Amino acid sequence: MIHRLLLTALIVASPACDGSVLTSSDADTLQAASGSRQVAVWYRGSPQGQPVLEDLAAIRAVGFSAIVWPGGSAESREAARRMGEVAGLAVFAPGGPNGPAPGEIVRIVVAGQSPDRIAALAWRHVQEQAPVIAFDPGVAVGPGLEDSTGQQQPWVAPARAIARQLSINATLFDQLQPGPPVVVKTGASDLQVSLFQTPRSWVLLATNLDGHARRVDVDLPPAVPAALWASLLDGSGMSMLSRPTGPLWREEIPGPGVVVYLIDKASDGLYP
Repeated sequence: MIHRLLLTALIVASPACDGSVLTSSDADTLQAASGSRQVAVWYRGSPQGQPVLEDLAAIRAVGFSAIVWPGGSAESREAARRMGEVAGLAVFAPGGPNGPAPGEIVRIVVAGQSPDRIAALAWRHVQEQAPVIAFDPGVAVGPGLEDSTGQQQPWVAPARAIARQLSINATLFDQLQPGPPVVVKTGASDLQVSLFQTPRSWVLLATNLDGHARRVDVDLPPAVPAALWASLLDGSGMSMLSRPTGPLWREEIPGPGVVVYLIDKASDGLYP
């Protein structure tokens, strides 16, 4: 339940991440100020087709930056947009005339998925550089964040974790570009390894959608340092085998699971 004090604060302050009020001339897509990548909840209303400010406040309070409003009338889209401004949420309305382009939103249906698989799926979409990742609780009414007893649904924790990463590290992810190709020497079709770069950093991201851990050997290009890398997820360090032809990265990727490492290009060492 959202405390009335929280709702009052949202109405008075209308916070964006920089403290400003969010505004847009586009009734169907409102970009939040927390970076170009958004993590959303697929929200159908309470009742279906009718947005409710308390629901949007709850979604924002958990840590999401957007909602997807999948249908309804033009009036309901406009109501969702206005409430999104108050709650500090981006609003994407695929059914609207000015809605997001096809493929801009990827949808994760959480029903029947373990938290680990939800996290791996979400990071796979980051790996594929999806602009908007939307979690669909599969409920017809309400935000779907809690069960009938008021306990948080299991899908919320991994979804909130990736929303937090993309928000806190918005500059990093906004600058992320594909790096040179890597050679994956062992692994499986459900395991994907990607090397990215920014002007300052190298980022190594691997996702495993299988239910079993996978051992992976990856040949990296010579420009990539073999020094100590840092995990974006838990802060642990990882080093590679240094070779004249480029580092060899060996890792066991949990299944399902994800690893994300980064290193500062300038220091050739642990990311500060």
